[in-house]
Amino acid sequence: MSEHDQRQYRRIRDRLAAFESGEITLDKAVIDLEGLLNSLEMTDEPWKEAFRHHWSTLETARALLRSGEVSELSIEANHAVGNATSQLRLLVSAKLVI
Repeated sequence: MSEHDQRQYRRIRDRLAAFESGEITLDKAVIDLEGLLNSLEMTDEPWKEAFRHHWSTLETARALLRSGEVSELSIEANHAVGNATSQLRLLVSAKLVI
């Protein structure tokens, strides 16, 4: 695995942690995670698809908030975002070489 990808995985991990701690917004997290995913050199398509699946939960919540239909996420939506974030963390942890 390339050092470039390892740096990207660490950045993904850090962005997830920043989102979970409230340092960055959902909007910023979604944008950053997509950019980092797209910058990976690896060709592990099943991993990328799993990442995109969980990322899409965050994107859906972001779109709902941006649409103005709601001012805050429901308890269920917050739960889904938390689960997706946890799954993203697990995916990234599996790729990190420590």
